[in-house]
Amino acid sequence: MSALRALLGLAAALGIQVALARIWPDTGRFVSLLLVLVVTYGVSGSQRSAMFMGCLAGLLNDSWLQAGVFGISGFKWTLLGWALAAVNMRLDLGHTPGRFGAGVAVVLGDSLLNGVLARLLDQSTRSRGLGILLLQALLTGLLAALVGSIVDRSVERVPRMGTTGWRGAG
Repeated sequence: MSALRALLGLAAALGIQVALARIWPDTGRFVSLLLVLVVTYGVSGSQRSAMFMGCLAGLLNDSWLQAGVFGISGFKWTLLGWALAAVNMRLDLGHTPGRFGAGVAVVLGDSLLNGVLARLLDQSTRSRGLGILLLQALLTGLLAALVGSIVDRSVERVPRMGTTGWRGAG
């Protein structure tokens, strides 16, 4: 995926997340569209692109949507993007159930890292309830599967340069 496409995706996800928060302030408790981008890049790109997307999305999340230690989401999501892309190299997660599982795993990993890093930084943690955490994991998994299939369909429709679809006589 290109850098322009990544920046457009970040801008769109941030814009939609902010607009949803204006309509329904508790949106951030249940879904993070920026985290969905990290999952999408972790499943479809290289480790480098997943880390880059995790860092940018996390820093945007910290600066626009969170109040707390600046950069902690950038660090967590960079690590999660790297780990997800590493798992994707060994297991093919580029299908709907794989993307769903990756979305669930990233939310659970984010929650685990949040607790560990808050403890290391001697910060107080607000514990989300188990029900809210599972709902957020489910919604993120569903959105990751949906966004991944939309990206796959848009990539399939774009013809490659120099191909005609005809293989010739052989």
